[in-house]
Amino acid sequence: MCELFGLSSKKEYRINESLREFFANYKNHPHGWGMYWQNNDETHLIRDTKPAGLSPKRDQIMSEDIIATTALAHIRHATIGQIELSNCHPFQKIDRSGRIWTLIHNGTIFDYDPLSLYYYKQTGETDSERVILYLTDQIGIAEKDGAVSDEQRFRLLDDLVTKLADKNKLNLLFTDGTFLYAHTNYPGSLHAWQVDDETVLFSTRALETGTWKELPLNTLTAYRSGVKVFTGQTHDHTYVDNQRDLDMIYQTYSGL
Repeated sequence: MCELFGLSSKKEYRINESLREFFANYKNHPHGWGMYWQNNDETHLIRDTKPAGLSPKRDQIMSEDIIATTALAHIRHATIGQIELSNCHPFQKIDRSGRIWTLIHNGTIFDYDPLSLYYYKQTGETDSERVILYLTDQIGIAEKDGAVSDEQRFRLLDDLVTKLADKNKLNLLFTDGTFLYAHTNYPGSLHAWQVDDETVLFSTRALETGTWKELPLNTLTAYRSGVKVFTGQTHDHTYVDNQRDLDMIYQTYSGL
């Protein structure tokens, strides 16, 4: 499966050491990598099809201090979609109100009909890209008649993510530039380290540096400046590995 990394912090935080350990597992995830980071109003998005440990782009970035208040990083083990730049995470989409959403995903969407429309609208081939297109469209519909509050937007996302999680593997980290949202429905596959009162890191694996704890299962959470501000309802859509479903979807997307 892919691996995810994230940061939410009130202060400027250097993430080089954590990223080095995160990217070190690239041999198990050789199908590209990507990273988004934000420091105040300055944002960066880098994606590459090369394995993270063999990428000159990654080496160049890591040769300097990476200072951020929000960050997302992804190493890819491809399930749906070819090894092409358009299929590398993170994915971005601007919503109706002009917010830029950035998303990384570890998992597979086996069954969710509302996503099928986006097969013809997406740039690449992945189900992950369809997820961000769907979520931002739904936010746009909700805001069509006027702005909604941060909490109302979170409750909408909570409902959407709960529905998406049913029968699907849905580990997500995504941000709108203000909040960082986290969700996992696969036991043991997303961890958090509350560094201090103003900084929290996320990683698929519990990295060696820090005190990592598994995120609550089946519950969407939202962080702002390193502090958890919203918690969704706990659903019962825990994902359990099913090789038959995996085989079926691989055959579908390989054209067999």
